[in-house]
Amino acid sequence: MDTGSAASTSVVHCLTGFVFLEAVDERTSHEAFRRAIERHFHVNAKEQVLLVGPACVRLTSRKPLFPQVAGRRVYVYDHAMLTGEGVRVVDESSRMESVAQAPEYQADLQPPGTPTEALLGVVRGDADRAVFAAEAVASEMQRLRRECTACVAEQALIQEAVQAALRNAQTYTREVGEGMRRAQSRVRRLLRRTQPLLTGFEGVLERLRRVPLHPALRSEGRATLLDCLPQEKLLPWRDYCQRTHDHLAERAARAAEKLDALARSLAEQERSAAGFPVDKARDLANSLTALVHESQQLLLATLEARDAIAATATGAGEGDGFGESGGGGGGGGVGDGSGAAATSEDELGSGWAVLALTRARHTLAGAQQHTRSLLALHAQSRGAASDVLGLKRATVLRASALMRNVAELQTALRAVRGAVSRLEALAREHEESVKHLEHVRDLPAAYAHSILDVIRRQHQERAFVAQVHRFERQVTRWLRHEAERRDRITAMHHLPSRLIPGILRRPLAVSIHLRDPNPPQRAQLPEVDYDEEHVQLLLSLLEESERQRQERAREVEEE
Repeated sequence: MDTGSAASTSVVHCLTGFVFLEAVDERTSHEAFRRAIERHFHVNAKEQVLLVGPACVRLTSRKPLFPQVAGRRVYVYDHAMLTGEGVRVVDESSRMESVAQAPEYQADLQPPGTPTEALLGVVRGDADRAVFAAEAVASEMQRLRRECTACVAEQALIQEAVQAALRNAQTYTREVGEGMRRAQSRVRRLLRRTQPLLTGFEGVLERLRRVPLHPALRSEGRATLLDCLPQEKLLPWRDYCQRTHDHLAERAARAAEKLDALARSLAEQERSAAGFPVDKARDLANSLTALVHESQQLLLATLEARDAIAATATGAGEGDGFGESGGGGGGGGVGDGSGAAATSEDELGSGWAVLALTRARHTLAGAQQHTRSLLALHAQSRGAASDVLGLKRATVLRASALMRNVAELQTALRAVRGAVSRLEALAREHEESVKHLEHVRDLPAAYAHSILDVIRRQHQERAFVAQVHRFERQVTRWLRHEAERRDRITAMHHLPSRLIPGILRRPLAVSIHLRDPNPPQRAQLPEVDYDEEHVQLLLSLLEESERQRQERAREVEEE
């Protein structure tokens, strides 16, 4: 339809079946062309996708408009037609094919003198629209496949992130569990060791009451070991230790229950994380890939059908005398009136023209059937993509819930770790408190050891003083003998006074005395004499204390 280099006419097709002619020239802008299309088809200029046929090349604004559309068909495509509108496009193509076969439609469609060429032009236009719809559907299926592949990859990353968070929570739970087991073991040993003392403390006091003091230590109001202790503070302190004992046992049990509950909750989260539908989404994506491969085959078949229709129309025009050979110098095509005027009524019934038209219609039916198959595949692809997106949403929701639960678990584990630290501090405090009661329990053995050591000290001190006096006498005797020997030598031998200087010197003087290094304010040990009866009592206390210690050690080993 090119009418010259300065101006031309473009045939603009909309997928709803409407057509109009638009005159363009070198001064026509892209915006003016799109506004004209918007006025006729009511398709927003910003939403228009313009394809230039028959190759359906995308119209680009980076190049001038006139060389792209001059004398060519322009197909208008709206984004909304890619889904529901695309179905109506193919249905409209099928309806137009059936209408084109009706006699009344042929009578209205055929311009005077050119019926065969007009019908072949309609068939070629329907084939171009079928190809356009097939390419749009195939492109949309490719986009759905890419989105589904990205969704599957994202789901795999989400699953890996959740698994990593669960592994970190497991490691942290093991660390807290190990610390809890160490603290629980120490607390159990401490409680087993202190419980008999707390429950039998009255017996300990009664035992102290039965242990008499050494006669040298007795005084008014102090005859037994119990009299030496602040009795008004012992039982209240025992009650305080009992309360700390019960509180420690309660805190240990509560911390252990909390850790067990967290471990069970973590196991539930692990079981829940095992049900991520990533494999199902991957299978759907693979099935969508297979549908895309099938759509490519159908698109190729549709393109081949369009090319076959174009070849058939070209052959029919050459056989019937259309175009330049039949028009005698005309421009050819639908707009060439001279070629149409040369066509007679006999050409419509000629065998070659009817055979070409029939073949073109059969090929168009095949192309439209390919397009319907593509739309069916597109519907399946949309269903698979919708399922993949639904699985992704479910995965995101489940992963969000799992990550939130894991975060809460880690917060609770940090609280349990703090409880373990506080439990260890309580155990140390309880142990320090009970040590005072243990000292009271072990007082008989300590008293026995101390009295025996006092007796040993006094004996050792007397022996040491006697040894020192003995040594002092020996040294004094030796010095006296040395002085007498020197005097004899000097009296027997007369030497000049300057011959041997110092020969008249006397022996060294020695002074030995004992000194008490203790300060004056420190009390002196009483004179504790060796009392056989009291010593036997002390030895029996030591044996009893050793036997009790061995029994406590044996109970600990058995537990």
